[in-house]
Amino acid sequence: MWPLRGRIEIIMNDDELYTIEINIDTVPLKDDLEVTKEKPRADIDDSVKALADKLSELSKAAALIKKDNKDTFDRLREVIFSKNKGAVKDTRERFIEQAEEFADKTEEPAPFVPFRGFWPTYEMMSNSQKKWYFFWRSRVRCSDYPDTSLSYIFLYFYELINGIGIEDDCDGFLKICALWSNYRERFAELDGYLRTWSADYIAIHFEGLLPDYILNTVGDYTIVENLPSEAVFSYILNSNIGDICGKSPVEYISKFSGYSYSKSTFLKNHDVKSAENELLSALRFIENYLRSQSGKGIIETYIPESARKVNRIAYANAIYCRKPKYAETFSFDCTSHKELRAFITAVYKHIENIIRIRTGKKVLLKAEVPKDIADEITTYLKENNRKAEYEKRTKIEVDATRIKDLIRSSNEIRDKLLDGTQEEIELPKIEDTETVEVISDADDFVSKLSSLQAEIILYINENKGSVTENLLAEKFKGNFVQMEIDAINEAAMDYYGDILIDTDGEFYFLQEF
Repeated sequence: MWPLRGRIEIIMNDDELYTIEINIDTVPLKDDLEVTKEKPRADIDDSVKALADKLSELSKAAALIKKDNKDTFDRLREVIFSKNKGAVKDTRERFIEQAEEFADKTEEPAPFVPFRGFWPTYEMMSNSQKKWYFFWRSRVRCSDYPDTSLSYIFLYFYELINGIGIEDDCDGFLKICALWSNYRERFAELDGYLRTWSADYIAIHFEGLLPDYILNTVGDYTIVENLPSEAVFSYILNSNIGDICGKSPVEYISKFSGYSYSKSTFLKNHDVKSAENELLSALRFIENYLRSQSGKGIIETYIPESARKVNRIAYANAIYCRKPKYAETFSFDCTSHKELRAFITAVYKHIENIIRIRTGKKVLLKAEVPKDIADEITTYLKENNRKAEYEKRTKIEVDATRIKDLIRSSNEIRDKLLDGTQEEIELPKIEDTETVEVISDADDFVSKLSSLQAEIILYINENKGSVTENLLAEKFKGNFVQMEIDAINEAAMDYYGDILIDTDGEFYFLQEF
């Protein structure tokens, strides 16, 4: 066996905080003093024996601490706070009272004075430290972030999570993110605390769902990456956000997938941006589709409820004295959940397959998406693609004067057709514009219309391109308006490739294409 040497020290630092440090070293004896079972060493130092006995006592104490760790920790923390002018509860309540009192306090420019302490409070600071803190805080509130001590930063965080110096919940969250963003490179330990505290803030103030505009307002993508993944994922799928801090939302969602769309040779040769748009659109559609079917979105569907949420004390290791005392958050990073990753990966591949088929590719990826969802995605993207092609067409502008001329010409053409002199008709000249180029057969189109049909077009146009069904029926009383509109659309299909008059509920409107 190896003899043991060790020491127990109690260290008191400059901030009046008390740390118990136990260091135990195990070292071999010199070769000439080696202890063996066959020949026990007779001259073992009395001090080594005493240390061995002490270590035995410490082992027993450690077992008791392990058995009742939480109570031991609370007692230890209470002792620490007692040494810093007050017990835990009293310190928290006193902190809130002072924070509210100092909420608007500012100071003239003051010299920086270092400050170090666990659970920093106003009472722990000297007058010169207070002057620096309130001057520094006023600069931070003006979006200036001078170098300072970490304890000042923690103190300001305590104010923010307790609602001190903020306009509303969103303002508080943005201030937390701004402070985090501007000091995280100077103090790497901030990430460890702020990942947890930001998750608590989102759970308490936003019920786990981020407000619509918040991510782009944060302005720092590295902060977005450190926010709870389930909150960002849900935010992307349930909002109309485009880019996030200059990056595609699909780039963030890719953290949930085992397939990298950005490395796909096919998509690189196709159009990565277009593929991103289709993927994002499809995922948002799936989110809504699943909710319409079961009331659960993608995360709720693919991560069992028992594995999702956990209640924990809010803002652990911070001074927090507000309600609620507990935050319901995810107990793990959702990007690592196997079932969810498999689903997102399959969706990525299925969408790429749709694009491959559309472009004539015969080699497809293996994508195991549930059949009902796969069919819904295929139908949805097919309809979206049809609409996209439709919107690419040049807009037709309706010129009231031109329509009147065409109505007149239409009447003359019809009359001449009856007496066989159509060749004598000179149609009105139309200037060479982009609109005319699209409507190259406008006169032929009008020649297919009756005066009534041309008047219907003119009437809708004069009413800013949209009229109600009742108003149209009243205007052309005694006529079958719907039949006339069907005839107009049939002629438009022949010459423009689409209908001219569309319906939306009880409205008729001139289509722009």
